Amino acid sequence: RDLHDEVGAMLSAIKFNVAGIRRQLSIVKDEADPMAPTLELLNETIGNLRQISQDLMPPSLEQLGLSTALEELAQKVQRATGITVETQLEDLPERLSPQRELALYRAVQELFNNALKHSGATRISLSLQRGPEGLFLHFADNGKGFDTEQVKASGHSGLGLKNIENRVRMAEATVELQSRPGQGTEYRIGIPEIQLVAAA
Repeated sequence: RDLHDEVGAMLSAIKFNVAGIRRQLSIVKDEADPMAPTLELLNETIGNLRQISQDLMPPSLEQLGLSTALEELAQKVQRATGITVETQLEDLPERLSPQRELALYRAVQELFNNALKHSGATRISLSLQRGPEGLFLHFADNGKGFDTEQVKASGHSGLGLKNIENRVRMAEATVELQSRPGQGTEYRIGIPEIQLVAAA
């Protein structure tokens, strides 16, 4: 929100000032416009900023909740990559706190990024359902998989595992990872019932 409202407003003010300078130059027809490249760059930057701010906090997450935001994310990934993304996202009457919903959304973003960068998957499944003890989020791909023990022993987070763990921890949830070479990767994230609140 700060990126969109504050930085976006400053860029728009700069664009307004540059446009004013452009008018003062009284450029005649067929004369080179020295301000045109700057205005084009500003328009591109403002558009990029708007996209970044929406990726960080999509309006659907704030207004409609986690299930709708994850469905939009899945469709976006499928359109951009051609990878089949199957979803089963239950429309829940409850909401998590905004901080927890955002942390889980960012965790799923990281899961998609990992699958796209490293797995070579052609199919991804994503589900969010309510169980007897809370919410259950499941993410799986049919990619090449990896040796989880080897990755943990290496002491690095080349697959973004630390980012996922940190975001799940911020949501006060738990995550289980299963993967084997040639057998894809699967994540199970559990969100305790006590964290659910009635939707407004």
